[in-house]
Amino acid sequence: MGIARWGARASLLALAAYLCFTAMASASTPTTFGVDSVRLGYGSSATIPVRISSGPPGVAGYAIDVRYDPSRITVTGCIPSHFCTVGVPDPGVVRFAAFSGEGIAAPGVIVAYVVVQAPSQADSVTLSIDRTTLQAFDPTGEPITNVSTMNGTVDVVPDLLAGDMNCDGALNAADALVLLGQSANGSACTPPGDKIDGVAWGDVNCDGAADTMDSLALLRYLSGLAPAPSLTCPPAG
Repeated sequence: MGIARWGARASLLALAAYLCFTAMASASTPTTFGVDSVRLGYGSSATIPVRISSGPPGVAGYAIDVRYDPSRITVTGCIPSHFCTVGVPDPGVVRFAAFSGEGIAAPGVIVAYVVVQAPSQADSVTLSIDRTTLQAFDPTGEPITNVSTMNGTVDVVPDLLAGDMNCDGALNAADALVLLGQSANGSACTPPGDKIDGVAWGDVNCDGAADTMDSLALLRYLSGLAPAPSLTCPPAG
């Protein structure tokens, strides 16, 4: 009986230690709020994701201000429109605020979009998360204080080559790897599937989505078996 009691006690102690370690590890991992970076041709438009990455228990409520220079780039809207405003509380701010019963506890969850219109000249404009106004709460209503932010960049260039997923100025097998999701994170200059002038970036075969079939279509083009990718696919839907 003594051995059995000691075994149960040891198991409880081990479980308590594990839960304590898990809680400490979760608390030490920052919740990250970020904006994606994109590359746009002169005068084109795009929807740019706003993301949250968090461990358990997750983010159940948040208020995010994305700041930009309105004299250099135009924000034409935000998605979802019922959870965001443009130009409030002042010009150059897109404000997002939302609450859900379940906490967001996963890496890189897209929670919103900023819709931008590029100027007709080369530029590099920052979309930044304002840390001074950032608010986040877990499912119990407790404030999340361990946060980090990742700003995005809109690089405006004279020519945007359809299918050039890594923006090295050429179409090659490396672009096909980006579409396959087999390249390192961050190698895509614009996230595959993001809308540029209503067309999914990377939609080489014009079927309305950027996926492995586009990788195949790009490889067929490189082999001389298919036409060149186009930036003017008819928008899906």
